[in-house]
Amino acid sequence: NQLLKSILSCCDKLIVNYQKQLTSILDLIKLYDSDIHIPMERKLDGRFLHELANVTATLMEAINDYRFKVKKKLS
Repeated sequence: NQLLKSILSCCDKLIVNYQKQLTSILDLIKLYDSDIHIPMERKLDGRFLHELANVTATLMEAINDYRFKVKKKLS
């Protein structure tokens, strides 16, 4: 079914992009938690990075759930 393949492909691309974003965010968190000097004008509130990581993980989970439901309905 072409529709199913298209939807699953889009979901897979989103999941890959969310995973890349999450990896980058977690790398930033590690950097901010390290002893590396970060200029004040570049500093972020650590809570913001953790919240962003949680939102990104939630989006990945939602797309995975959607992918599963679509596959079940259209298969």
